[in-house]
Amino acid sequence: MADGHEADVHPITNDLREPSHRRAPSRRATLIGLFFVAVLAWLTPYNDSVLRNTYLAGTNFPLAPFGIMLFLAVPVNFVLARLRPGVLRPFTAAELMTIWAVMLIASGIPSSGLLRMLVPQIAGYRYGATHENLWEERLSPHLRSYMVILDEDPATEFYTGMPDGPPMPGIPGSLSISRWHHIPWYAWRDPLIGYSVLTFGVFLGFLCLVSILRRQWVERERYPYPLVQVPLEIAEASEAHRGLPPLFRNPLFLGTATLVLVLHTHAGLCRLYPHLGRFTFAIDLAPILTEPPWRYLEGSMKYLRIYPLAIGLTHGVNTEVLLSVWAIKVLIGIQQMWFGSRGEYGGEVAFGWDPAYQCYPQLAAYLALSGWILWTARDHLRTVFRCAFSRCPVDDSDEPMSYRTAAWGFVLSVAVLMGWFLYSGVRFPVALVVVLVFFAIATGCTWLVCQGGQMLVAARTVPSDTLVGLFGKTFRLSWGGSTVLQFDSVTPRELAVLPIFESPFGKDLREILMPNAANLTQAADAGVNRRRLLALGAVAIVLSIAVASPRKVALGYEYGAATLPDTWGFRTAATLPFDWPAQFMVRDFPTNTTNILYFLEGAAFVLGCLVLRSKFLWFRFHPGGLLIAASFAGDVFWFSMFLAWAIKSVILYLGGARLLRNAKPFYYGLVIGHTISWVIWMVVGLVIQDETRTYPLMPT
Repeated sequence: MADGHEADVHPITNDLREPSHRRAPSRRATLIGLFFVAVLAWLTPYNDSVLRNTYLAGTNFPLAPFGIMLFLAVPVNFVLARLRPGVLRPFTAAELMTIWAVMLIASGIPSSGLLRMLVPQIAGYRYGATHENLWEERLSPHLRSYMVILDEDPATEFYTGMPDGPPMPGIPGSLSISRWHHIPWYAWRDPLIGYSVLTFGVFLGFLCLVSILRRQWVERERYPYPLVQVPLEIAEASEAHRGLPPLFRNPLFLGTATLVLVLHTHAGLCRLYPHLGRFTFAIDLAPILTEPPWRYLEGSMKYLRIYPLAIGLTHGVNTEVLLSVWAIKVLIGIQQMWFGSRGEYGGEVAFGWDPAYQCYPQLAAYLALSGWILWTARDHLRTVFRCAFSRCPVDDSDEPMSYRTAAWGFVLSVAVLMGWFLYSGVRFPVALVVVLVFFAIATGCTWLVCQGGQMLVAARTVPSDTLVGLFGKTFRLSWGGSTVLQFDSVTPRELAVLPIFESPFGKDLREILMPNAANLTQAADAGVNRRRLLALGAVAIVLSIAVASPRKVALGYEYGAATLPDTWGFRTAATLPFDWPAQFMVRDFPTNTTNILYFLEGAAFVLGCLVLRSKFLWFRFHPGGLLIAASFAGDVFWFSMFLAWAIKSVILYLGGARLLRNAKPFYYGLVIGHTISWVIWMVVGLVIQDETRTYPLMPT
C-alpha cells in the first residue's frame, strides 16, 4: 500500500479472471440489472421521502442491490441448479456481479446522490421567498431560469400540493401518476436543462477519475476494496457450489445471522407496537451525562449506535482505520467539553452549522489527502496523460476507459462545469477553486471507500467555504498599518450562484457516485469485461435519472412537499442554498486567522500521518480517521467502529491472521443477518405505509 502499511487480511485477488477471459455482460444480466435499476429509481423517492422507510441505499454499501443479488445467488440459484438441464441455467458469478454493479452505481441517484437535494431547491426559492428573508431583493438579480423556478404558482403547488384533477383512466392514484398531465412541467424545463449540464459534468468527471486511478490503486498500491469482498465471494461460491455456498452451512454464520435477525425483529416489533416496550441497537448515556463537562458532548457521543452491518463489513478493513476513527472522535469529544466549559462554540463557518474546529481541519484533510494521492500516483498519471497526446506506451485494454478517453473526458468535465459557472457570472479563479476542491473531496471520499473500507463518507462543509470561511468576503493583507493587498474573495453574484451547485452535489455525500463507480470496476473481477461493464453502468445512470426525476417532482405535487416527513430533503434543501447567501451578502465576514489555523492543522495532521506511515511501521494512526470522525459518518458509526476494532484486535491477538480468516463466518453473519432484517422491515414499511411506525435499519 502507498502509505507503507498492509491490511490485516490480504485483499481479494484482483485477477480472478484474466482480461482475455473476461466477457461482455450477458444479455440476461443486462436486462435484469436495468430492470431493477428502473424499479429502484421509481420506488426510492416514495420509500425514502413519503414513507420515511428504511433507506433502499443510504450508503456506499446500499442494501437494495446487495439484497437482490443475495436473493439471486442463494435461493434462486439453488432452485435453478436443480431444474432439468436446459430449462434455466443458474446465474454465473459474472452475471451476479453485473447485476449488483449496475444497481450499485445508480443506487444513490434517486436520493442523496443527486435528486434528494436538487429537486426541492429548484422550487424552494420562489416558494420560500418572503418579505422578511429578502431573498428576492438580494438573490433575484443573480439567479436565472435555468437555476430555479421563477413562476410562483408552479413552485407553490409543488410544496402545498396541486388541486385535484381528473385521474388518467385505469391508473391508480397510489402510483402517483394519476395527475401527471396536470403537473406544470413547462416550469421545470429550464432548470432541468441547466442541472443536466452540471450533472453531466460531475458524473463524467467521476467516471473518468475512477478510470484514471484504477490501475494505480489496484495493481500498484493494492487497495483491498472491502465493500466488494462480500458480494464477490458470495457470487463466486454460488457458482461453484450450485447456489448454496458452504458459508450458509457454517454453524457460526447461521448462529450470528439468526441472532441479528431475532434482535432486529424484536426492535422492529417494539417500533410497530409500542406497548411491547422499547429496544434499540444503541446505548443511551444522555440520562447519565448531565453534569459539566459531560453535558457539552454532542448527541452522537451520548447515544452510542450499533450497526451489525458496519461491524461485519470491517473483516477486510485495517484495524488502524478503525482505531483512528473512534480515537479521533473521542478527541473531538474532549474538544467539545473544553469549548463548552469555556462557554464557546468553537468558531463559526460560512455555510454550515457545525463548529469551525471540526469543519476546516476536515476540509483541509481532504485537500491534503488528494494532494498525496496525486503525488504517489505521479508516475502513473504521467503515463495516463502521455496517452492523451501521443501513442499510449502501455496496454490499457483492461481499463474501464482508454487512458486517452479518460484524460480528455476529465478535461471536458472540468470545461463543462467551468463553462456553466462562467456563464452564470462566477469569476474564473473562483470557479476553478470550487471545481477542483469539489473533485478533490470526491477523490478523498473514494479513497476512504476503496482503501479504508468505509460504507459512509461525508464532509462538514462545501468548497466555497474555503474562500469565505478562511479569507472572508474581502481579503485584506496589511503591513505597517497600510493595506498591501485587497481583493474580493467572493462577490454577491458568486454568493448566490455557488450554493446552487454545492447543495445538491456536495452537501450530503452519503450516496456519492464516484466510490460506487470505483467498486463497479472491481466487480469486473468476477469475469466481466471492465470497459463494457462501465458502459452499462453509464446506461444505468441515465435510466435512473430518467425514471426518478419525474417521479420526485410528481411526489411534491401529489402530496405537497412541505407536508412530507423527509424534512432534510424537502425543507432544509429548499432553504439551504438561499438562506445563508442572503444573510452573508449584508454581513461583514472578515478574514479569520483562527479558521486558517484550523485549516492548516488539518492539513498538517493528514500529511504527517501519511509521511510517518510511509516511514515507520509502528505508526498506527490512519489519516482517514479525521475525515470520518469529523463528519456525519463519524457521528453514526464511530461506536460501531470502536466495537469492530475491539473485536478484531482480540481475534488478532489470540490467533493472528489465521483466526481472523476462521472468523469470517461471524462477520458475514452480521452482514447477511442485517440484510435479511432490512428486507423484512422494508417490505413491512411499504405495506403499513405509516412513517411513524417504520423501522429504519440504516442512518437517516
